[in-house]
Amino acid sequence: MADNKYTGDIDFVLGGEPVKLRYDYAAIASMQSNLGNAILQDIFKDPNPELVAKMLIAGLQKHHPAITLDRIMEFSPPILPTLQVIDAALTVAYYGPEGLPKDSEKKAR
Repeated sequence: MADNKYTGDIDFVLGGEPVKLRYDYAAIASMQSNLGNAILQDIFKDPNPELVAKMLIAGLQKHHPAITLDRIMEFSPPILPTLQVIDAALTVAYYGPEGLPKDSEKKAR
């Protein structure tokens, strides 16, 4: 659920604790720099737990910079639901609070 629809904060539970994901420009740039530009397309085709964790790290930096990769790996959140939350946050980052334009949804199908 979006906390602030213009900044794209998405609530998520990690290790039983509520956290906020935000993929602002800094988070997206960090993710692409560290994981490659194709990560946003490739991760949904072949989810790799360590890459999912690294994507979470990027999205958590704004509100939870102390959460580490080791900590996320320890929590081991379910991969596909975690990717759904990441996707929701990235959709806000790329398209705004209204989400994917309706024309794009029709073309994608």
